[in-house]
Amino acid sequence: MKTLDALLQASITIYTDLLQRMQAMTDELADASPERLQALVEEMNWRRQELRGQDEALLQVMQAAGEGAKDHPLLRQRQELLQRVEAQNRLISEKIRGMMSVISAEIGQLRGGMTAMSGYRGERDQKGSVLKKSC
Repeated sequence: MKTLDALLQASITIYTDLLQRMQAMTDELADASPERLQALVEEMNWRRQELRGQDEALLQVMQAAGEGAKDHPLLRQRQELLQRVEAQNRLISEKIRGMMSVISAEIGQLRGGMTAMSGYRGERDQKGSVLKKSC
């Protein structure tokens, strides 16, 4: 079984990497293609699974260590890092919500345009398209 120090250091390393990837994702978000966004989401899901296993192991060791583990300096560093990850996650969420509202407005405008265009009808006497008439 790994020691508390080793597990905390591994957790800090993984969360630091996650934070860097989240910051890169925030920078890429507006210009990324749907395929790139899907790849980023899959990568985040993979990281989340990795972190879940790491955090479960850390929790077991901390419970075994008792109250003394709560004052560990690496634990404080990890908690500060988690706060930064949470803030970055809020930033990404806000940016995505903003993008979704813009896309929703654009879809509404397109629907309105399609409705308006469907109101234009040619004369009923003229059957066929312009190409058929010109040939």
